[in-house]
Amino acid sequence: MRIKRNKRLRFHLGKGENYMKWQLRNKETDEVEYYNPSEFVFSVASGKLNNRRNVAKQIYEGSNKTVCSWISFDVGRSGLSDFNKREVMSVKYNPRVKPYWTLSDYDCNLDGYEGEMYIQNKEVFITKDGLDKFINKQIQVEA
Repeated sequence: MRIKRNKRLRFHLGKGENYMKWQLRNKETDEVEYYNPSEFVFSVASGKLNNRRNVAKQIYEGSNKTVCSWISFDVGRSGLSDFNKREVMSVKYNPRVKPYWTLSDYDCNLDGYEGEMYIQNKEVFITKDGLDKFINKQIQVEA
């Protein structure tokens, strides 16, 4: 069963007043809000790390940057939830360096990761438990 995810969160790199801010888009209402990273703390339940891999690969090979990654979700809220009580891993995305979502301190492809996450400042965090489930699921698919 597919989870309904009508909201998208991405780091906005387009020129203008919202450059380098988090963009939150509600796809149902078409409402768009922007948040200053230094004041942004947000928790997501059942989020997904999305990546348009073909576009990311072109950027990795030298093309100009364009929108190719986002976090999709249905339920999110301001604050940390209970993340500060759990073991978490930092996730990063820069298609100039790697054309996929990866851990900040270890290279592994996290495209399609689904689970709890939180965003603070310019960083995205996932739980270690969620990462373990994702890796085990990937291993089962490959076997």
